[in-house]
Amino acid sequence: MIKMGRGNLNAKVWVVGPHVLKQDVGQIFTHQSGMLLYNTLLTLGVTEREIRSEVLVYDIPRGSKFTYFEEHKMSAIVEGVQKLEMAIKAHKPNLVVALGSSVIKYLIGQTNIMNWRGHIVWSDRLQCKILPMITPSSAMRQKHVHKSKKPGQYLALFINDVHKIKKEMQFAGMKQDDPTVITAPPFSEAKAILEQMYEDGSLLSYDIECPQPYKAHLVDCIGLATEKDWGVSIPFWTVVGAKGHQTLSKYYGAHELPIIMGLVKKLLASPMPKVAQNSKFDSAILEAWYGMPVNNLAWDTMVMAHNLYCDLPKDLGTLISLYTNLPYHKYLNAMGGLENRWKYNAMDAIANIHIMLGEIEEMKSLNILDHYRYCTHPTIGTTVEMHLLGVPVDIPFRDLALTKEGAIMENIIQAFNKVLPFSLDTTSNSRKFNPNSPTQKKQMFLELLGVKPTYNRGTITMNKATMAYIAKTTSDTIVKAFAEACLRYKASSTMAGKLKTPLHEGNIHTQYDTAGTDTGRLNSKASETFSGGTNLQNLSPGLQRKMIIPPKDNIWAQVSVTPK
Repeated sequence: MIKMGRGNLNAKVWVVGPHVLKQDVGQIFTHQSGMLLYNTLLTLGVTEREIRSEVLVYDIPRGSKFTYFEEHKMSAIVEGVQKLEMAIKAHKPNLVVALGSSVIKYLIGQTNIMNWRGHIVWSDRLQCKILPMITPSSAMRQKHVHKSKKPGQYLALFINDVHKIKKEMQFAGMKQDDPTVITAPPFSEAKAILEQMYEDGSLLSYDIECPQPYKAHLVDCIGLATEKDWGVSIPFWTVVGAKGHQTLSKYYGAHELPIIMGLVKKLLASPMPKVAQNSKFDSAILEAWYGMPVNNLAWDTMVMAHNLYCDLPKDLGTLISLYTNLPYHKYLNAMGGLENRWKYNAMDAIANIHIMLGEIEEMKSLNILDHYRYCTHPTIGTTVEMHLLGVPVDIPFRDLALTKEGAIMENIIQAFNKVLPFSLDTTSNSRKFNPNSPTQKKQMFLELLGVKPTYNRGTITMNKATMAYIAKTTSDTIVKAFAEACLRYKASSTMAGKLKTPLHEGNIHTQYDTAGTDTGRLNSKASETFSGGTNLQNLSPGLQRKMIIPPKDNIWAQVSVTPK
């Protein structure tokens, strides 16, 4: 068993954890989680003499939490990091593996382990390369599970990164691809680059940057690449200043910008095959805001990733770590400054090509490339077209329905005002009780009416299901009437919110996602392109469905693919 601060000082790889453990002090590969790393390395052919283990702090923190040192014993961290730095410089391992957020904070000055894991980083201070990784315990006992963090996700990424240890520990120094990045070229150079891309390119990768809010309808730069070893960022506008105090100006002259944008439009409309990450976003915005439709989209790296492993993250940073030998660049945009933003933009376009090539090879090995090309991919263009078209809304009918729902809500408020001797609502002078307020419903039903509380995961809940349960089970006519009134008010306020969905030129739009479900179905949501709309796949029965009308000279058709 390898112990903390032990192992071969001349080992090729040093594994650094945050602190010694409470049990079996002095051991890093201990219990199930630690043995995961140790055994996986041995399975890959790494020998015990090739590994040394270290920690930042040779002490046990109170509560086994590293933050204890940061709050009460910072000197122990400073001393530990200094000693570790000296040891690494003296013995020159080929690779240092940094386990977890606490370790990367003090070795490379970063804290988000999920952004940096799997990316090789060079440290001038340590004079060696560093591989940030999720801790073995986090990989084994993933705590955060929701729609973007699926069960087993951390473990799969951890195993991938262990394989990267095996590769990177064989040599000192960095062996990464180093593409050429051109940012904000002068007009004549930008014009020549775009013309050359159009004449000589056989594949075009594109990526846009849009400062939020999206309702500003601004694409400030576009990244383009026709080869995997170079790319360019063409600025349309420069946005300078802190949020809320930004200034906007054209990057090129008043006569130059239309020429540049015309060449970009020509390039995107060409028959040249295109590749993008999350193309439904970029393509919809380019066509809707700038009249630049994208022709012949051949690959979408996000959708390809979803076809390969629907449970894994599909963001560009993760895909770079899985499929490329590129340096990590996603931090650049957060650093601020136009040059960083432009480099980030150009590197995104370059990364698309590298990722695409890696994904194609993996799809071939799994025999699913044809499924992507002939089943999944054709849905992208269709759903973007559906998104841009939207569907008309019967506005007079919608306004009448809003009036109706508003009248129902007002009648319920007035009824409560009449029967309640005092006000529970301290935020309004016109009502004594807000039927949508969980706090006021607790006061009403639990404190005043004596209803037994309902719990959800240990917390008292007053949601729709609770109101329905109270209305169904109570024998008290007043409690029943109040619960039913709350339910009716909730239904009307929900419907009124749906009826008020923002429209664009009289149409309601939905943004479809080909990579949004684990089952291969589509999902949809409000449109980022038009800053409004809703999920048109799950319209509420009744008024909301009735206000949607077919375009002129069209009729609705109901299609079922259920086999008989």
